[in-house]
Amino acid sequence: MANLQDRLKSLRKENKYTQEDIGKFLNMTTSGYGYYEQGKNKPPLEILQKLASLYSVSLDYLLGNDDVRLKNEIKIDNVVKLPVLGSVRAGTGGWAIEEVIGHEYAFNLCADTSDYYYLKVKGDSMEPRISEGDLALVKKQSDVESGDLAIVLINGDEGVIKKVIKRDDCLELHSFNAYYPVRVFSGQALQDVKIIGKVINTTRHW
Repeated sequence: MANLQDRLKSLRKENKYTQEDIGKFLNMTTSGYGYYEQGKNKPPLEILQKLASLYSVSLDYLLGNDDVRLKNEIKIDNVVKLPVLGSVRAGTGGWAIEEVIGHEYAFNLCADTSDYYYLKVKGDSMEPRISEGDLALVKKQSDVESGDLAIVLINGDEGVIKKVIKRDDCLELHSFNAYYPVRVFSGQALQDVKIIGKVINTTRHW
């Protein structure tokens, strides 16, 4: 029976993908993905699930544990399906889901999964690290540590992703894109800013 490396190579070639294609799909370097095919590194569960979904096969088939490509049911531990939001805005409960545009899987969440959601990134203010269309995994919370990435409501408007820097007398919202200036809120203006979630990670949605 084939092993994981054999299945990764054969499925990629069968679908006419290059290692570079798969690296981009997984938001990693070509050589990083190549290590999986060479058996030098073992892909984490999240990567395995994405590849199994891409090739429409079961995890057991991908791992070389089964010769049946797709069974009626695939069971994966510690996996939850979360809503993907197009935007979030202020609501009667502090913030409101504005638009559910799909669902995406998340793995190994230790807390109450109802506290998590994905937000689809809009705009280029967080380039080059985060691009428009990327998915941000967000945990609902009303505060973050200085230096964290957060979803922030400004004037009750649509939530934005920013790096939060806390000073003694002000709050700064930083973009990664140098063309966007730092936004500083102090005094009465601090009331216009509301943190509604911490960004756990972001993924390139290809």
